[in-house]
Amino acid sequence: MMALVPVIYPRTSYHPTRTYTPLSMIASFPLILAVPGSHPAQVARRAHRVGEGASGQGELRDFLACLHHHHRAAQLKTGMPGCRIPYKSTNEMMVSVASEQTLFAIGDGPPTVPLVQAGRSAPLAVTGAERSLELPDVPTMAELGLPQVSVRLWSGLFISGMTPPAIKARLESVVRRALADAGVRDKLRAMATDPGGMSSDEFARVIEDDIKLFGDVSKAANLKFEE
Repeated sequence: MMALVPVIYPRTSYHPTRTYTPLSMIASFPLILAVPGSHPAQVARRAHRVGEGASGQGELRDFLACLHHHHRAAQLKTGMPGCRIPYKSTNEMMVSVASEQTLFAIGDGPPTVPLVQAGRSAPLAVTGAERSLELPDVPTMAELGLPQVSVRLWSGLFISGMTPPAIKARLESVVRRALADAGVRDKLRAMATDPGGMSSDEFARVIEDDIKLFGDVSKAANLKFEE
């Protein structure tokens, strides 16, 4: 959401990398393109006209459906047709896929991986630049010839942009040391996420890249939002 706000509300009173200082990314994860376990498709190229699940509700629902789950970005980059079917949550969306009520969806790991492991859903691809640790046999979109469809979601820590440099440096050091702990990293991996630990400057660059990515998708899709 920190990267989406400048795109949805360009006149908002704060900016994620100016008003705040991104301290460190805690964890990140790709999204998973999944179909029902019984579906004959073997790779993402074969997904044809579909009922496409999308989660999110309220004022941000449409943008979350287009960007947070990268559905619209995938359609824009591949020309793949689809009809968006809104759901209240990612869990509900992925259960609808496993139940064959929706032909495919792009969801995050925690609600998707258990359904894959149970054989109720079949993963076709992940949206990150690298394969998922939880699904090492599932190719990336880039490996399938779709390098433009690349996104990772993340969570991170932010502090006030007015924080004194010495305090910022101390906090950054403490957070990075915590994220280097083997026990912490194991718990993050158990949540189907990849542990973070990057520097403040590296984290800020990731956010700026995401703002540009989502801004380009918003313009290409001609999305309009009320302030």
